[in-house]
Amino acid sequence: MHYLPLLMFVIVVKAFLLRALGGPRGVVAFVQDFFVVGEDHWTYTTDTGEWFEDAEIEAIERGEIVLKHRHGVARLAFDALTEDSRRLVTQTEKWADYAATVPVAEKVTAFTLDPIAIEAA
Repeated sequence: MHYLPLLMFVIVVKAFLLRALGGPRGVVAFVQDFFVVGEDHWTYTTDTGEWFEDAEIEAIERGEIVLKHRHGVARLAFDALTEDSRRLVTQTEKWADYAATVPVAEKVTAFTLDPIAIEAA
């Protein structure tokens, strides 16, 4: 009987979380997102409306990114991405590695990053 208050508290918290997350399916989706959030798998969108779902950046070259996505591999110009997708790219580890390896004299790229660079700093 000493554990009855603790048991009631756990039941109430569990019921609240199940309700807040939208039922058992919501809980499963939340747990899955919790473990997948550390990976750089996102949906990137181009200005023309093309979607690249579950995409991972394979490489970043001068003015282009190579995406490995659900349906294959795509090479996209950085300027072809929407602003939100460009922001996602600049927050990845691949982008940090690319930015660190480009010599200072070559940091001027064919695309513009002024608003994104200011937000990242």
